[in-house]
Amino acid sequence: MYLVDIGHSDPDWNLVKLPDGRDFRVKYGRRYTFRTTQVTQGSSTSGGSFTICLSDPETAENIVVNNYEQVSDAELERLGGWNYNHNPYTAK
Repeated sequence: MYLVDIGHSDPDWNLVKLPDGRDFRVKYGRRYTFRTTQVTQGSSTSGGSFTICLSDPETAENIVVNNYEQVSDAELERLGGWNYNHNPYTAK
């Protein structure tokens, strides 16, 4: 928060846009693996995953989110990091 307050860091440094258009704030020290729903039609299966990490991926805690397109906004907020646009000390 201090680095944001003095203008050294952008308050949205940890903000990413998920493929479904939702905003997600990455928590430093975590590596998020988002898995999509597996859909089988006939003999073919579709689905996949993607990973987001803004820290050292070798030491980051791995968080796996299955069927991410079905996860609520509240759950994504719980899993994510801090919104640095809001300072808890100054209430601004």
